[in-house]
Amino acid sequence: MIGKSAQARPTIQEIRTWPATVTVEQAATAFGVGRSHAYECVRTGTFPARTLKVGERIVVITGSILAALGEPVDSDGACDDVRQPQNTAGHSHANGSRLIGGQGVSGVQHGGSAA
Repeated sequence: MIGKSAQARPTIQEIRTWPATVTVEQAATAFGVGRSHAYECVRTGTFPARTLKVGERIVVITGSILAALGEPVDSDGACDDVRQPQNTAGHSHANGSRLIGGQGVSGVQHGGSAA
């Protein structure tokens, strides 16, 4: 854990209902830390979830919050409890690899092509 917060922590089920991105303050509640500590972790690169700067705002990707909390997520940030495709040929995995013709190809980025 990276600190303490007076705010109640949301449940995993509550976090799953959050939009695709949330504020640093909202994300901080998932980790049980306060606003100031969360922003310090963002500044130093130690915040446990992925952040993006959008203009002057910093947002946190909800799927990365779930992943940091040990919840399964797909490469697109969706939770794994969402229906999975039956045929995985050509689909990406969370680690950035892709299945091509049923064979794993490591190091191919999402949307990339295999050489």
